Amino acid sequence: MESYGSSSVGVGKPYKNTDDQAVDLSRTAHPNGKVAAEDSDSALADFLLANGFSRLHFGGRLEGQYRSQKPAISIGRHRWYLVCGLLITICFGVVDPLLAPDVYTVAWIFRYGLLTPMLTVQLLVSFQSFYPKVEALFSTVTICSVAGTLIFIMKFSDSPLATHYHGLLLLLVLYGNVMTRVKFWHSFSWSIIVMLAYYLNFGITVVSDPLAGYYSSLIAVVCLIGLLANYQVEYHARLDFLHTLLLNCEKERLERMSDELYRVAVVDSLTGLYNRRHFDEALATAWRDAYANETPVSLLFIDVGCFKRFNDTYGHQRGDQCLKVVADTLSRVERRPSDVVARYGGEEFVIILPGMGEAKAVIFAESIRANVESLRIPHRASTVMDCVTVSIGVSTVTPGPDCKPKMIVAQADKALYSAKEEGRNRVCIAKKTKLNLKSQLEAVTPI
Repeated sequence: MESYGSSSVGVGKPYKNTDDQAVDLSRTAHPNGKVAAEDSDSALADFLLANGFSRLHFGGRLEGQYRSQKPAISIGRHRWYLVCGLLITICFGVVDPLLAPDVYTVAWIFRYGLLTPMLTVQLLVSFQSFYPKVEALFSTVTICSVAGTLIFIMKFSDSPLATHYHGLLLLLVLYGNVMTRVKFWHSFSWSIIVMLAYYLNFGITVVSDPLAGYYSSLIAVVCLIGLLANYQVEYHARLDFLHTLLLNCEKERLERMSDELYRVAVVDSLTGLYNRRHFDEALATAWRDAYANETPVSLLFIDVGCFKRFNDTYGHQRGDQCLKVVADTLSRVERRPSDVVARYGGEEFVIILPGMGEAKAVIFAESIRANVESLRIPHRASTVMDCVTVSIGVSTVTPGPDCKPKMIVAQADKALYSAKEEGRNRVCIAKKTKLNLKSQLEAVTPI
């Protein structure tokens, strides 16, 4: 074994805060505020499902989440509805002279001077990102304008055929309640406006004209049916939202439980480093990668010197604190994201250094040894110094076809034993052993 005393290699780089360990374990972190908000949403969703929400309003954060979700009718389909409405508005101008020959010129002014530009503008605005915020206003104004035009024609035309515009008004009411993306309370508002406008103009003739009474009743019934349909659509959309929310909350809860189980399974509870189980898995992975890429793997075996005497002298609680400080030092020494620091057991730690050669591994190990010594943790029972020190065994292997990960562990352990036998507080390198049989065969094979 080759050994390096406590001053044979220069002191390593100073501590550097790295988040590599935190990155590896980031999947176990969940902000308390987020968890509390999810639990609050879940409780509110349960309450609403149990008690109903007849006013179609959740309130607070939950209402904001619902309004921000993707509507049941996509914006693309909504644009096609606008195009259809625009074409119908333009094409029906052809029948105005036939159904209302006495007022069709004024009707055309409304149809082509007001309604067509309004629908065109709404169609163009629908391509803008802010459209969802003004969609309800656009739809309400457009529907009320179309309804006003139809009511104007029916009011001022003396043609007997003008009564057919009642059918168009009924279709408009159904279209506005069912085919648009307007929420119930907006639909309720413009439906009331349309009904008031209709009854203010035709309510007096209901008694004297049975046909007018028939249409007046039909307008009310169609508005009621359209609103009921709109209400049911939104109510069930909100129901689906609540069920989806509960499923997502349950999924998040299960993920948190899974992450906690993962953390318990791979993290040492005392030091916060990875445990022996994760070390075995990480070493196997690094070994396979090194074999595939024909690169070396270095392993550091670290032992806290005279730790039993430390416990006997200062007590086990101080011993646990000492291990935490040493573990924190190991995790803070400058290293790469691929390196793995773990607690092997008791006062022993291990560090896997994939792709690192022996020379750099020795420098890295000496940096750790010097940093731990510089902590000056009192240890009057130590046989080496009056402070806590560590001994480190280093082994570097380029895996071959017949090599197993346990070989590098055994070599690093032997190197650690040598470091302790030679006086502790030092770094020892494992004796060279040609483990890469593939390289040996290539070296002796004649060309």
